[in-house]
Amino acid sequence: MAELKFEDYSFDLDSPIEQPIEQVNYLSIDEVQRPKVAIAPQSPALKLKRISLLEKTLAFLLLVSVVLLALGMIYVRTSVNQLEHNITIVENEISTNEKDITRLQQEKNELSKAERIKQIAEKLGLSINDDNLKKVK
Repeated sequence: MAELKFEDYSFDLDSPIEQPIEQVNYLSIDEVQRPKVAIAPQSPALKLKRISLLEKTLAFLLLVSVVLLALGMIYVRTSVNQLEHNITIVENEISTNEKDITRLQQEKNELSKAERIKQIAEKLGLSINDDNLKKVK
């Protein structure tokens, strides 16, 4: 079995203690300047206290400008949609009016034919003298 080795050391306080020289590890500048400290999580209230008034004001103004920009975009888009709707209505009215104009011009051309005028004149007992007729275009 294993034996426990025990040696008796005497400690004399009067005699100078000689210790062997140990190799010293030098720290780099980064390690000296940045001590390693455990950072505890901070509460939101403590974090807000560390933010300056200027930073808080800038953050608030940024938030307000983003909200106003979003509302402005919604307003502009609504206005554009309303104008597009109005343009569509006007285009429909123009198309309807053009169809009416075309129909009325065709009807006018049919009613103003020379043959039709001669037929109506003969029914009413009028005679037509072809020498006196002028063609109107």
